[in-house]
This record gives sequence, C-alpha cells and structure tokens, in this order.
Amino acid sequence: MGILEVKNVNKRFGGLQALGDVNLSVAENTVHAIIGPNGAGKSTLFNLVSALFAPTRGEVRLNGRVISGLKPDAVNRLGLSRSFQVSNIFGALSVHENVRCGVLRSLGIGYSFWRPVGRIREVAEATDRVLRETGLSDKAGLVA
Repeated sequence: MGILEVKNVNKRFGGLQALGDVNLSVAENTVHAIIGPNGAGKSTLFNLVSALFAPTRGEVRLNGRVISGLKPDAVNRLGLSRSFQVSNIFGALSVHENVRCGVLRSLGIGYSFWRPVGRIREVAEATDRVLRETGLSDKAGLVA
C-alpha cells in the first residue's frame, strides 16, 4: 500500500470522459512522473489528487484516508500540497514573510487585526523550520 492511492478513478465533464479507471500507488520516498500527450488527462489527474476536483467515481486515499470530496485546503492540512507552474509570491514581502503566509494557511490561521502573526510562537517555529528545510534561512530577510 502506498502513501498515496488512486483507485479506479473516473472523471466526467458532462458527456466527456476525461479519465477512466485510473489506478496509481505512490510509495513513500519515491518519485513518479505522469507523462502523455496533450488531452491525455494529466492535469485532470493532478486536480483530482489535490482535491481541486472530486472524482465522478473511484477514490483517492492519502495515508489510508479517503480524501476524495474534501476541499483542497483540508487536503493541504493533511500534508498533500500542489504547486503550480506559475509561482505566486508577494514581491513586496520578505522571503520569511512569504513562507509565513504559507505556514499560516497550513495551520488554518486567518487574519486578525488584534493578533499580530509575528507573535504567534507556533507560526514562528513552523516558519523557521520550513526556511531551514528548504535552505532559505540565510535569505529570510531578503525581499522575495
């Protein structure tokens, strides 16, 4: 059993079947590639795995838990994230502040005028950990 399991997944958009009976198992600490021509369903598959779309039939499991039908932010909090080809950063903010935005979202913490995010210990620790793990600690103060 893999960390990510796609079982008999189908996706229809009206009369168009974009995916039919797709099965995929991804083991922990492995790398996979999805290749195929335009229109083969690669993006649709990623949209299903990341919960942007729900499958018409079948299911997607993460660590044994069915994630099909969950919202993308809920799947993100379970540890599965998707990055897009176009990166979006806040160019006026520092690298640290940009990473902190992602951390806030992953922790489910929204904006609060009365609670400055710089004073939330859990956020500061998680932000520093992400910066260390990605090798960006020495660039934390730079404008992104």
